[in-house]
Amino acid sequence: MSVAIIRWTGPESVGRAMDAVGAWESFKPGMDVFIKPNIVMAGSPKIPAKGITTSPEVVEAILHLVRQKGAGTVRIGDGSIHLPSLKMDTRAAFRWSGMEDLSQREKVPLVDLNEGPFRTFFLSDGTEIEIAASVLEADFVINVPVLKTHNQTVTTVCLKNLKGCLSMDSKKKCHRETDLNRAVAEFNLHIPCHVNVVDALTATEIGPLPTGRRDQVREMGLILAGKDRLECDVVGSSLLGYPAEEVPHIVHYGALTGKSLKMEDIRIIGEDPSRYRLHLQYRSQWLEDLMEKFSVSGMEMPPYGLSLCSACGVNLWAGLMTFCKTHQGKNIDDAELLAGKNATPGGKARHSVLLGKCAIKKHKKMKDAIKIPGCPPDPGKVLEIMTKALITGS
Repeated sequence: MSVAIIRWTGPESVGRAMDAVGAWESFKPGMDVFIKPNIVMAGSPKIPAKGITTSPEVVEAILHLVRQKGAGTVRIGDGSIHLPSLKMDTRAAFRWSGMEDLSQREKVPLVDLNEGPFRTFFLSDGTEIEIAASVLEADFVINVPVLKTHNQTVTTVCLKNLKGCLSMDSKKKCHRETDLNRAVAEFNLHIPCHVNVVDALTATEIGPLPTGRRDQVREMGLILAGKDRLECDVVGSSLLGYPAEEVPHIVHYGALTGKSLKMEDIRIIGEDPSRYRLHLQYRSQWLEDLMEKFSVSGMEMPPYGLSLCSACGVNLWAGLMTFCKTHQGKNIDDAELLAGKNATPGGKARHSVLLGKCAIKKHKKMKDAIKIPGCPPDPGKVLEIMTKALITGS
């Protein structure tokens, strides 16, 4: 197979990329087409969605193409972070990303994959997962990820983007009950994908969510296309600065399918990837960034590994952002914040703060710990409990 790397000169670039890899060979008029972009979250109107969610321009170009080819029905869908406390759900994410405007303008239905119905599958370790039937029942699935590094999986391109097809409970299970990287590889064996169109108009550092850093989103100006999701991930990860051998979920998927992870085994059509290759960081230091922004000192958060799901991470970020903003300029009296199941306490901190159900369960024998319950914890409770324990002493 092959991967096309086409310079973006407008919507027609999408068609050129898809034609170059024979994207329509298995397509037949009348097919039910499902387009799966990356609409990971809803955000503030003050924050641009560019580089965080798939560009509506790219999705619109694909929509026009499949209609020209004679598609019977076309739907666009994803399952975004669902946090009622922050008014975040898939519908809000469709609005923030620009997909709602596209839907209304083009009269194409949007599907919230979090709402099901689902079909049940099992991973190799027995973990039960649910995958949205809307994707499984489609005749032709087009996967449209955004090119990003990821603070837990190193990169996120085609394979990782399909995690949005899982139920909310299954997304959490990938973090809490099994190995995230292996889970990504294995659920991809069950989710159909006929062609991949990668939005590489930008390359995003330390995704998958906004960090607030000015240079998080870099201009790249490319469209990638390919029928093989692994090959697209190998090329996409290389553009971000990571050989496929350094990306665990890609390694797992390669082993499961018996396919090569080497760039030289992929036929590249169009641009030379070496001309565009960056080296973007993927490890997040969001607590440190918040503390620096609000001049707060005295807290640290050991690495939480792969067990922290996106919903928990967003709520903790919101709660700790409010805490730092509320207590701007404060020197906290030596607090260690533990989140997820994999964080290892240093054992020397004056205060240990257990953030959420997983951390509380993991460290249930820890004496005098400050416990913030919830799955995920409510941001207001993060502020309230940490203020009482670390600021007022009440």
